[in-house]
Amino acid sequence: MTGRARVTSRSMWTDEGKLLSVLRDAAERSVEGLESGARLSAVERSCASAIRFACRTYSNKKPDIIVVAHRGTLEGEQQEKLREALAEDVEGAMAGREREAE
Repeated sequence: MTGRARVTSRSMWTDEGKLLSVLRDAAERSVEGLESGARLSAVERSCASAIRFACRTYSNKKPDIIVVAHRGTLEGEQQEKLREALAEDVEGAMAGREREAE
């Protein structure tokens, strides 16, 4: 799954933008680790916990996190990647059902 993160901060301890960069990277990595058909609530939960963990390790502070996930539109190459991933998921599920039936 791919995603883009927009991270903002209202705090005084952003370390001249370095913290925001770390948090944005953590958010995007957490979304990339999810399966292609993940629910938005799972995306929000995963992203929030990744941001919280990254902030704690970077600055030893516990931030208040608000995550709002949106389904986006895909263009060109991204649509092909999604179709391939979904096809692989379906094939894997069908293979698993066939094994269970035997």
